[in-house]
Amino acid sequence: MSKHEPRHRRPRGHIRQRGRNSWELKAELPPDTFGRRRAHTETVHGTRDEAEVALTDLQNRIDKGEFAPPSGDGMEKLLYDWLAYRTERRAPEDTTVATYRTLIKNVLVPRIGQMKVRDMSPEVIDTLLSRLVRGDKLHQPYSKSTLNQVGVILRGALLMAKRYKMIPSNPMDDVERPRQPSRPRAAWTLDQAKTLFRATIDEDPLFVA
Repeated sequence: MSKHEPRHRRPRGHIRQRGRNSWELKAELPPDTFGRRRAHTETVHGTRDEAEVALTDLQNRIDKGEFAPPSGDGMEKLLYDWLAYRTERRAPEDTTVATYRTLIKNVLVPRIGQMKVRDMSPEVIDTLLSRLVRGDKLHQPYSKSTLNQVGVILRGALLMAKRYKMIPSNPMDDVERPRQPSRPRAAWTLDQAKTLFRATIDEDPLFVA
């Protein structure tokens, strides 16, 4: 081949006949988190010309970022893929990664690990966070700090899913941060304060200070 001859590019998609009027379309997708090749396959019915039009439309939507293929991956896989992605960009001694790993294992996977990524919605996440605020059969109410960290994990994992075209948008964008019920603070009574005051007068050499 001379240097002036164009190279043959690997086709981005192809059509295979499955039946008399049934065609399998296969189109390339952007690589996944770790650079692995992906493809979307679907079946259409009609003529060969109609199948070619459908493939062209599919490829155009992929190019424009308007196509989100049905994801067969569950949330457990996505969460651990995100953790691996995050770990690659952190120092080995970073305790944040260890905290995230514990929260994924003990908080998120037991509750949403079996869900499909495509089924995550603001409603599902709101329900999850409400359970964590109130407590459920798996655990007592979680602290505000833990809730914030869970939110960081979910937002990051679902953003990664959006970036790699697993979902069309990040459902966390429409989730309101949960508010924990205020807890009454313990305070001394007037008699207790007077008792302390008298005790410091009698026994504390630094009373004046």
